[in-house]
This record gives sequence, structure tokens and C-alpha cells, in this order.
Amino acid sequence: MKKSYQSADFYQFRSNQNGFFDRMLLFAERLTGCEQVFIGFIDQEGIWLKAQSGDKTDRHISREDGVYPFLNGLSGFGEALQLQDDKKFAASDFLKQSAPASYLAAMPIKDEEDRALGFLIALRSSRPESTKFLAENLDLLRLQVQDYIRARMENFEDRLLSKALGISQDLITVIRFDGKFIKVNKAFKTLLGYGEEELSDKPVSDYIHPDDVKGTMAEIDKLVRGDATTSFRHRLKTQKHGYKTFSWTATGDVKNKWIFAIGRDISEEKEKEERLRSSEEKFRSFFENGQGLMLTHDMEGNFLSFNNYGARLLGYTVEELLSKKLWDIIPTRYHPEIDTYFKELRQDGKAQGLMTTRQTNGSLKVWLYSNTLEKDYQGNCYVIGNSIDITERLRLERSIQNTKELLSQTHKMAKIGGWKFDTEKNSLSWTDITKAIFEVGPDFDPDLEDAFMYYKEGFYRERMQELFALARDYGKAWDEKLKIITGKGKEIWVRTIGEAHIEEGKCIYLFGTIQDIHETVSRENQLIQKEQMLLAISRATDELLSNRNLYEAISKSLELIGKAADVDRVYYWENSFAEDGSVLTSQRFEWSADEVQPQINNPDLQNVPINFFGEFVEPMENNEIFFAILSEMPEDSSTREFLANQNIKSILAIPIFTNTGFWGFIGYDDCKLEREWSQAEISLLKSFANSISNAIDRNILEKNLIESKELAEKASLAKSEFLANMSHEIRTPLNGIIGFTDLLLKTGLTEVQNQYIGIVNQSANTLLNIINDILDFSKIEAGKLELDINKTDIFELAGQATDVVSYQAQNKGVEMLLHLEKDFPRFIFIDDIRLKQILINLLGNAVKFTNEGEIALRIQTIAMLNEKERIVRFEVQDTGIGISEENQQKIFDAFSQEDGSTTKKYGGTGLGLTISNKLLFMMGSELKLESKLDEGSKFFFDINLQTEHGDNIKKTDISFIQRVLVVDDNENNRLILKEMFSLKNIRMEEAVNGFDALQKIEHQEPYDVILMDLNMPYMDGLETVKKIRENFPPHKASCPIMLLHSSADDDFIYRTCKELSIEIKISKPIKINALYNGLAQLNPRQLPANTDNSADNDAVALASDLIVLIAEDNAINMFLAKTIVLKVSPNTKILEATDGQTACEMAQAFRPDIILMDIQMPVMSGHEATRKIKSSPETKDIPIVAITAGNVKGEREKCMESGMVDFVAKPIVEKNIVQIFEKWIKPNHGSNKGEVPVPPSAENGNNASIGSLSKKHFDIDKVIEYIGDEPKVIKDILQLTLNELDQSEKQLTKHFEEQNLPGFNSEGHKLKGSALTAGLSELYEMALTFEELNSFKANGVSDMMEDFTKEMDTVKGLIKNFLKS
Repeated sequence: MKKSYQSADFYQFRSNQNGFFDRMLLFAERLTGCEQVFIGFIDQEGIWLKAQSGDKTDRHISREDGVYPFLNGLSGFGEALQLQDDKKFAASDFLKQSAPASYLAAMPIKDEEDRALGFLIALRSSRPESTKFLAENLDLLRLQVQDYIRARMENFEDRLLSKALGISQDLITVIRFDGKFIKVNKAFKTLLGYGEEELSDKPVSDYIHPDDVKGTMAEIDKLVRGDATTSFRHRLKTQKHGYKTFSWTATGDVKNKWIFAIGRDISEEKEKEERLRSSEEKFRSFFENGQGLMLTHDMEGNFLSFNNYGARLLGYTVEELLSKKLWDIIPTRYHPEIDTYFKELRQDGKAQGLMTTRQTNGSLKVWLYSNTLEKDYQGNCYVIGNSIDITERLRLERSIQNTKELLSQTHKMAKIGGWKFDTEKNSLSWTDITKAIFEVGPDFDPDLEDAFMYYKEGFYRERMQELFALARDYGKAWDEKLKIITGKGKEIWVRTIGEAHIEEGKCIYLFGTIQDIHETVSRENQLIQKEQMLLAISRATDELLSNRNLYEAISKSLELIGKAADVDRVYYWENSFAEDGSVLTSQRFEWSADEVQPQINNPDLQNVPINFFGEFVEPMENNEIFFAILSEMPEDSSTREFLANQNIKSILAIPIFTNTGFWGFIGYDDCKLEREWSQAEISLLKSFANSISNAIDRNILEKNLIESKELAEKASLAKSEFLANMSHEIRTPLNGIIGFTDLLLKTGLTEVQNQYIGIVNQSANTLLNIINDILDFSKIEAGKLELDINKTDIFELAGQATDVVSYQAQNKGVEMLLHLEKDFPRFIFIDDIRLKQILINLLGNAVKFTNEGEIALRIQTIAMLNEKERIVRFEVQDTGIGISEENQQKIFDAFSQEDGSTTKKYGGTGLGLTISNKLLFMMGSELKLESKLDEGSKFFFDINLQTEHGDNIKKTDISFIQRVLVVDDNENNRLILKEMFSLKNIRMEEAVNGFDALQKIEHQEPYDVILMDLNMPYMDGLETVKKIRENFPPHKASCPIMLLHSSADDDFIYRTCKELSIEIKISKPIKINALYNGLAQLNPRQLPANTDNSADNDAVALASDLIVLIAEDNAINMFLAKTIVLKVSPNTKILEATDGQTACEMAQAFRPDIILMDIQMPVMSGHEATRKIKSSPETKDIPIVAITAGNVKGEREKCMESGMVDFVAKPIVEKNIVQIFEKWIKPNHGSNKGEVPVPPSAENGNNASIGSLSKKHFDIDKVIEYIGDEPKVIKDILQLTLNELDQSEKQLTKHFEEQNLPGFNSEGHKLKGSALTAGLSELYEMALTFEELNSFKANGVSDMMEDFTKEMDTVKGLIKNFLKS
């Protein structure tokens, strides 16, 4: 329970009677029925009984009394029963002094803060019947007592306050919460000069020092907020405008909003306090900041105080040291000194000396102390100590001593001696080290003049005398390097330092040092020389690298090295071979110093047999140096004699080894000194020899490279000539194919024949372009191939590319699809030949590796850059065998395919994709691949192209077609057709097979046209058409039908289409132009006229009496040219020349109107023949036109330079001949020439019927397939073939007998072309073997030649029989 002693303190005169309490006790006895009632108040000793019924003596319940804990624990009414039975109550003095009782009841008396002031205590002999009634009555009495006590205390406080205010010497005041005075005591007048009337209702802040106002108001605010009391200090202004300092204690009365405060004047105390604090601070500052150890201790050695600085020096805190004694910080071995210390203090009252202490880290410190014995105010003795740390000073003293000893040793090791010259006594003294440097004895007594004599005579002695005089006379110090001659005659470098000691302008003495620096100077000189040699070698190496003239570079480098190495002579010797094979050596170059006689012109040093040098050359042949000092060589040595004749004292020779072996050597002579070479110098000179060796190797390599370059250029020229010749040989059969098929296309052919010949012609032209590409592969690799960008019809180019491979695709049953993006511009700007080559290569590969399914060529835009520029993707996708992931990159390498089995199974060189990719790289693109094994491949590339819109299709009228039905099982094909029809706004319906088509035709209105695929499952296209024609009413059965086919059996298709009235047939892949043209032919308003092909191609009407000279060594090309010329001008007379010489003779004899001149011919080339013809006045005006392959760079320019007027590239076609004739033959070309002799011409044969021959040896159907069913042409071709076979047989036999493999292969290649054209399958296989033969040593070659002879007889017999028939 919370207790308050306030009431007990109020009733401090405890003997005074109080009638109120007596009355209350009487009333309580009667009200409660208790025998005894007490009123007690709590004090420091327990409970003081103020009033009690009955006995009036002063009584007290102590804290030890048993009743006290019971009362102290009450917070409200409490009772205790059977008191006599409870031990704690039974022992109570209070109960013993009271009347006997067995029952006790009590009620606490409390103040306003619920603190216990005292108790109402009632005693009974027995427990009352109702304790509740007792408790209520005691509570009523408690309230009366509490009110009485409160009133008496307030009255007492008022009286006490009034009295205090009157007699107090302190300021006492009551202030309102707003900070204004209410009441002040008289002390305000006494201390400050203000009366109560003057201060009443004035703000306190008006009298407070301005600097203290804020703090004071903060304290008042605390009381306002409810704090009980607060203490603070501030200064108050006096009436005389001074200030006094007061210490205040204040308490607040929240209820009345008053503040009671009492303030004591502490001005004098504060002033004394400030003075004391200042004094203490000064002493403390001195004590704490002293740079030594300051302390006090008693005579028992206990520390009484310690400064922080000293404590830190010892490694302790002050608190730690104050718990220690002197013996705790002084090492044990110094403890006896402590006893001496105290003894001295007692005797003298002070003590001084050295004392050693131990720090916390174990290290020792030495102190110089000066301590004094003092007594305090109580007479107790204590010691004031002041010590200085001299540990470092002692260490330095010892260090200085050690340094002196070390310096003496160092001087000795560094060879530094000292000297002193006394000018007054004229005496010179040397240290022992100085005497050692001069190599004189320890007893040597130096004299100044004698000392000068030790310096080397001349410059060094004179310099020393000069330095000494300047120092003595003018006080000038010196530091010089000079040479001396020691007492033992040794010449060494020394460093001498001197200085004068001047007093009152007079030199008293000179002193200084002298140091032996001979080794240092020698090393410095060596370093300087080494640097010079390094620099010289660097310059010499640069000379050897930069100078193309090797010997000039060696000569210049010798001078650089000789000067840097400080030798008298340096020379270069080079080995050579005598006629008998022995090795000779000669001095080629030399540099020598001015004072040495050169040996470069010494004839004895030229072509010296290397064995002559003997011991000199033996180590160098093993790539080791030779070094010798002549005085140390045997006197009978021939080498010594040889060297002595050149005044050599020492020699160093370093061998030169190149890639070919021991080349020569570099020699270094010293003719004045017997020089010892250091290892570092030898290493540097070796590196110079290596530089010369590298220069020689490089020079040899450069010469070899020049020779190799010349050989390579010759080889390149030969290669170019070979390529030109090979190109000529390859082009010859191709030119024939292209020329004759071009002629054949202009004759009357059936539709099937026209398609066949057109594909052959396109294939041959494409093959010719591909051959050109292959021959130009080296140009691609060298970066010399240039693209020819031109405006290209992409629709036509795509159609041509697919046409080339469509035949092979048809044979394999593979669908060929061509898909051009809707609204794609017709024209692009690109090298069309290269693009077509790439597409044909990709399509050809797709056909080769696809056995079923489809192949699609897609061309589409993937990004529009602007109106005329876009990025176009070309994509070839197949459903073939696919390519494994690990081999996808490999196929782009030149001459590589996926693996070896691919080449064996499918053939090919593996060059196609490489060329395509390189061409695409030149176009700014690259070939990309997506492929999965057994699923197919997709090759594609993206090119940035300039485009131009044009007419997408030929101007044809198909407006009559509104609805079409496409019957095709291939979804992609249907999609392509749908896009093509959408361009014309034609609605297309689809059927996936024949049954689906029949159902749609039956249930739909008639279609304007039906596009029927030939190859479909269940029911093919022709069978479906047959059912349409037979089973539907006329208005549906007569619907126009267009057949889409990819079958190779075109004859069967042709016959069946006629039977089923199928007007139009289109082969896949479908091209948009072919589709629209075909549909236009169905238009009854615009049916195409049935014209003869030959009528469209009538020759230009030329004059009938032309004379044309054809100079061509190849019989097939000659025949082709004659045929074309006669076709365009039937009455022309043709002159035939098979070489250039014959052409010249015939031109002179017949003077033709024009000459068609081949370039590569025997006897005389076309260029030579042209120049000869042009040189003659009679023939110089005849126009000569070059007929050549034109694949060699600069061929056209060479033709023009030789005098030709024009240039026609093979193969020869009719259009080119017409253009040439119209351009160069004048209309009145010379009809008045007169008769011209008829030149010899080829014999014409008669047409013969084609019989049944053995197709294995001779297949006439192949001949017809290649050149058409023209009996006369067939006869001429077969007659030429016989001639070619005879020639090939002779050449092959000749090459075989001479074992000329290249000629044999070349003739086999030529025979292969002839056999293929003439349908000679067996002979073709043999020719192929001959072409690819690697060696005549292979097994079976002789048997093969016998079989070849037999086959030739068989073939020629069959051809001759056919010609006769």
C-alpha cells in the first residue's frame, strides 16, 4: 500500500490533545459496539496512535509488531478473528497493552491520492453478529476523519506559508500559469529591490536575463503540463540593473493553476564555484595534458591519481591504475630500486632518477622522474610524481653508437676514407681507409705535396691542385672523379670531396672524403658501351630489314657495330664453293678505325680454303664463337702467324648460320689492347650475327618468291589458255545443239515436238551458262567476277527455270509447283543469268533428291522498302530425303556433298551450292537451309531488289470466263491457281479428285472451263474427262477442259486429248502466262489462227548473189553455220576454210562479201588471219565478223584490235546471222562482180527411211529426238559423225600408244559428245570411261581398247547401213 507521513508530520507535537479525535473515538465505540477504538497515523517507525479510547498514554505500533503487517496490507475494510490463537497476533505488544480481545477490525484512512495516512482500529472480545454493519460504520467514521485532517492541514499550510514568507531570506512567490506574479515575499525587496505592489500581476519574463528566459519558460511549461516539481537556475535583474543568480525549486497546483516557487541567491557561491572550476580546470589541464607521467601515490605505493597521458603510455586506463601499486607496473628485477626510492623520499623529501616500467603489451619504458613528498590537510603523507619518458632517447643514443660503428664498417666496405688539412699547422692527416685506398702502410705520414703526386700526371694532378687552391683561398667546395696511381702503381678511379672550414673570413682547415670508385666507373663504362652496342645493333638490324640491297646493308651495319663495340676492325666473310667442291671463304666487307691499316684489299684474304684456318674455323663450323689473345696462342700456330700479319692483338669471330648451313662469319679485331670480351657483349654480337643470318635467309626467300611469282604468272597464263581451249572444246557440241534446235523450232513441228525441242534448247542454253560459271569459278574465288544487272521479266525467268527440270520431275512422278506472289511486279533488276543459274541448281538438286511428293518454287515479298524497292524471298521446297543436321553446313563447301554415298547414288560435283552461295554473296545475300531427315528440305535466300510494274500477262481476252472448276489432288497447286484466277476476278471452285469433280458438275450450273489434273488417285484426269463426255447432258459434257499434266508419256496424252476433245494442255509447273494464253484460246471471239511455224520464221529477204566465207575448223560448227546462212539467204555461195591460212588465200582469190571468222584454228589463228587480210589493199574492206565462245576476258577487244568489225558469240543462231548481214552487207553489195568460181561444198545425201536398228549400239530415235525428223539434216549429221568417229579412233589409238593420258582423256571427252548426239549408247559409256581414266596401268585398259575397236566397227557399220537405206 502507498503510504504518506504527511499527517504524522503535521501532528509533530504528539502530546497535544485533540477533542475532535476523542469525540470521534467515543462515537465509534458506541456506533460499532467495540470495546476499544484507536486512530493511528503512519510515521517512519510504524504507526503512531494519535487517539485511543480508554488509556490516554502515547502508544506506538512498531514495524516488528505482528499487527503492523496486517494493517499495512489493507486497502479497505479488514478483520482478524481468534487473535489469541494466531502466533503473530499473540506476540503483539499492541494487543498485549490493550484490553483482551479476540476480534480486530480496521479501516485505512487515505488522502486525495489514495495514499494511506493511518487507520481506524477496533477491538472486540468477540466477533460481531454483522461485520457488514461494522464495516459501513467504520467507513463513515473514516470519511469524517479524512475531511477533518484535510481541513486542518490546509489551514496549517497557510499559516506556515505566511510565516515562511515573512521570515525567509530566500525569494518565495506564487505565480499564475500565465507567468505573472500573484504574491511575493519581502526577500524580493531585500535582494532585488522590488516591492510586492511593483511586481503584482507582472510577467516573470520581464525580470529574467534574456539568455535565461527560454529555459525558464520551458520549466514553467512542465509544471503547467502536470509535472509535480522542477528545479532550475536563472539570473534576475535587480532594480539597479544588475543581475543575481538564483536557484529555484517550484511545484504546480493544477487545480488552482498556481505555481509555488522558492529561489535561493547563489550569486556569490556561483562566483566562487566559477573561480574554483577555473582553477581546477587549469590544474586538470596541466595534469592531464602534461607530456610526461604525472601521478600521486601514498607511502605504501598505492596510486591516488594518474593523468590520462601517462596511463595511455603504460597501456592502462586511469581506473585500472588507481587499483594498482608501484610494484604492479615495475618489472620484478627492478623491485629493489623501489625500496631505495622510498628511503630517499623519507630522508630527503624528494627523489630523482631512472625507473623502468612494463606496459600492458610487455614492452619496457624508461622514465626520468623527479618526485616530491607532500602532506594533505589531514597530515597524511603522499608523493607528487612527474616523470619523462626517455625510452626513445636511450634507444637513439644506443642507435647513434651503433650507427657510428656501422658507418665505420660501411666506409670500409664502400672504400670511403677521410682526410683533413690544417692550414695553420700545414699538416695533412688520412684515415686508415684513405691509406688503404692509396695502398700505403698504416704508419705512412702524408705530406700535401706528396699527396698531390699520387694523382695521375697531367690533367688529373693539375685538376686536384686547382680544386684544393680554390677551396683554401675562396672556400669553394668540390666533388670530382679523378684518377690516381696508388703506392703499388695501380691506376684507379676515385671520387674526392672537399670543403673548407671558414672562421672570420679565414680558412682554418680543409676536410673531405676520398672513395675508391674504380669498379663502379668500370661498370658504368660497360653499361654505356652496352647501350651503344644495343643502339647500334638496333640501327644495323633496321638497315638490314629496310635496305633491299643486302650487301650494301651489311657494309653499313659493320660501321655501326664497329664504332659501338670500340674495336679497331670489324669484317664480314662469306663462304663459297670451288670447282672441285671444296669450301672457300673470302672477306667481302670491312670497317676499320682511322689509325688502323685496313685489310679489305688484301689479296691473301680472298678465296682462302676454309681448312687453312684450322683451329680458327673448327668451333665456328659447330656454331660456336672463336676468341683468342695472340700472346696466349702457341708460337708455332699458323693461325697466330696469319693474324699477327694483320697487327691483331685479340680477335673475336662469330659464325653466321643460315637455313643452308655455315654461311660465313663476322670478325672483331683489337690491334692495340688484348681485349677480354664479357659474356653480355658476346651475346649482343651474336644477336647481330643472327640479324645478318635472317637478312640473308630473307634475301634468298625473296629471290625464290620472285622466281615463284614469275612461274605462277606463267602458270596462270597457261591456265587461262587452257581454260580458253577447254571452253572452246566444251562449247563446240553445245553450240551445235543450240543452233540446230533453234533452227528446228522454226520448222513445222507438232505440238509435242515443239515442246520437246523448246525444252532442249532452253536446257542447252542453261547448260552453256552453267559451263561458263564453272569455268569462271576461279574468277569468283579471285573476286574478279562482276554482276550484270539488267531489267528482267521474273515471270519468264521463273518459268524457264522450272521448265529446265520439269522433264526430270515428270519422269519421277514428282509434282512441280511454281508460286509467284499475287500482284508481284513483273520486272526486277538483277543479273538474270546468275539468278536463273541459282534457281536451276536448287530445283535440280530438289528433283535429284526427291522421289515422291512435290517440289515448289515460291517467289514472294517479305518486306517493302519503298514503292520501287523490296526484299524478295526465293524459296525452293521439296519433300525429298532431307539433310541431317550435322551435314547441313558441309554441303556448302566446294566439291562436297552430304557424304560419299550421296555422290555414288546421285552423282554431281558438289560445286553447285558453293557457286550459288558465292553468287548470292555478291548480290548481298546468302543461301539458307531448313531441313529434316526423311521429311524434305527448304532452300531460300532474300535479296533487296529494285522492281517495276508491267503487264503481268499477255493482253488476252478471258472476260468470258466467270466460273472455273479446278480438279487437282494437290492442295498447293490448287492454292496457286486460285491466286492466279483471283487476279482476273474469276471465281474458282475446287475438287480434290475425279469423284468429287463429277458430283460438283452434276449438282452445279455448267462451268465456263474445267482444269483437270492428269495424275490423281482412284480415277485419273483422262478417265474423269471421259465420264464427263459420256455421262452428262450436252450443255455440261461439252464444257471446255484444260488438262494439267506432268507425265512424260506425252504421245499417249496427245492422242487421248484428241479423242476427248481436250483443246488445251498445260504442263506443270503452271505458269501464269501459259494459263492465260491457254484460256484465251478457248474464247470463241479470239481463236488463234492455225499458222505454220515456219511461216513465222521466214528468213529476211537478202540479196541472192552473196559470197560468204566461213572459217571454222570444227565440222559440226561449219555445218551449222552453213545451214543457217543458206536458210536466211538460200542462193548464197559459201566458201569453207578450216584454218586461218586457207581463209586468207580464199579471201584473196574469191573476195567474199563477208567473212565469218572463228578465232581458235590450226596453222593460223583468226586474229592473225584477220590482220593479214586487212593488210592487203584488195581485201582490206571486206567486213570480218568474229565467231567465238567469247568467254575469255578481253576477247571482244582483241577481235576489234585485230581489224574485225563485229563479234558474235557462239552458239550461232539465225537471228544473229540476220542482224550481222543486215548491218554489214550493203544493199548494192556487188551484183556486177561477174562470175565467181564455185567453191567446193559438202556432198548432199538423199533422205532415207529409218529402219529398225539395234538401239544398244545405234538408236536412231535418240537422233530424231535431239534434232527432229528432218531426213536431210539427219543424214548430214550422221555423215559428220562417221568422220568424227574415224578421227577420234585414230587419235585415241595414237594417245594410247604414246601413253599420253591428258590427250587420251581429252579425246575421250570429245568422243563422248559425238556419241551422245548420235544415239551411240555403248560407245558413249566407253568414251566416258576414257575421259575419266586415271592411269594406263589400270587393269583391263588393253582389253578395253580392243572392245572399243570392235564397237567402232559395229557402230560405223550400222550408221552406213542406215545411210544407204
